[in-house]
Amino acid sequence: MRTERGTAPRARTRATLGTALLVQALCLARPAPLLAQSAAVALQRALDSAVVDGAPGIALAIVRDGRVVFTGNAGYADPARAVTVSDSTTFAIGGVGRTLVAALVLELAATGRLDLDMTAVDVVPTAAVRRVPNADAASLRQLLVHMGAVPDWERDPAWIRRARGAEYDPLRPWRSDDALAYARWRPEEVPGRAGATVRTSATGYTLLALAAERASGVALATALRTTFAEPLGLRFTTFDASEAPRGVPAIGHHLATPEFIARAGVSQWFVRASSELVRIDPVELGPEGAGGGMRSTASELALLFDAVRSDRVLASQVGDELRAAQPLRAGDGATAISPGLFRTRHATGTEYNQVGSVLGFGAFAAWSDDVPLSYAILVNVGSADAGAEAEGRVRRWLLDHPWRALIRRVAAESAR
Repeated sequence: MRTERGTAPRARTRATLGTALLVQALCLARPAPLLAQSAAVALQRALDSAVVDGAPGIALAIVRDGRVVFTGNAGYADPARAVTVSDSTTFAIGGVGRTLVAALVLELAATGRLDLDMTAVDVVPTAAVRRVPNADAASLRQLLVHMGAVPDWERDPAWIRRARGAEYDPLRPWRSDDALAYARWRPEEVPGRAGATVRTSATGYTLLALAAERASGVALATALRTTFAEPLGLRFTTFDASEAPRGVPAIGHHLATPEFIARAGVSQWFVRASSELVRIDPVELGPEGAGGGMRSTASELALLFDAVRSDRVLASQVGDELRAAQPLRAGDGATAISPGLFRTRHATGTEYNQVGSVLGFGAFAAWSDDVPLSYAILVNVGSADAGAEAEGRVRRWLLDHPWRALIRRVAAESAR
């Protein structure tokens, strides 16, 4: 691991001193009825505080009824080169892409091109798919809600070291199904039975992505682009790790905690950026499997979620199926799981959301039906495999900031 030199001044200084100017610019750049200045100020302060707390860069966007009513940014897309986060900064979204994969699979089923009661082996009878335990028993419908009982390649120690740690090599090519070779039960795991219980697994969504490719007859990225990006006029979103990033790609950073070093190790490609962060440049998302290499801006991701929420680009029944949630745990009505989403109930209402955590990045996107809005929060720092404390820290920036109350306030004001 190398040590980074010539880094930019700490982003917290720029973010804190620039708050007033940023808010002024936001308010001047948008029609006055969209957002009250007080709400913009409160949201920008929350973004600035995340940078003060250690996030290199962060972006937030809120969409109501197909229009962006707020975008806010703080910190650096690339601290080493003093490139600040802007509305055109793209971040890796990781597992948030599962929502789009689920919506595409349901759209293919609604239009008669895919049978959800078939198994992954029925649809994609390749050797890589056949080797996955339970891939010949779990239906696509079960995989959508993580009830396929397929082992998770993302938890495999060898995959972690090769994809995120000591053996990480951004020059090594990964095929869309390569991650499936690591979908195997670990000694401490008890193999399950398809349909018996919820067990989250990245493997299930890799299988669904491959099934979507086979059913649509085109590459997954092409299917997602024609289904979502082109109808919405998106400019910066990419759907596959092999695509060149658009806009201004944020540079990934990862919390190199003792837990991360012990579990993943440190690649020679990583550069020490601070006492707690390593810089990941370039970031290779190929190891994340089919559907795991997407990048987007905060505003375009929020627009994608809003389009899924409103059935703007999908068959009408797809929205109903995406909302068909079941409790994640027995007796817990607050959190439920549905295809590609989690449903959470809290003091400010009900949300359908998804979180992403990959090497160098964290992402969160959600929509609300009771107040029709969608929003996305993106950071260029990751906590995957870095331990509970690190995961809690990034979670605080993405989920536990005062976002929900502030965002609902924005939605209410933008509707007036």
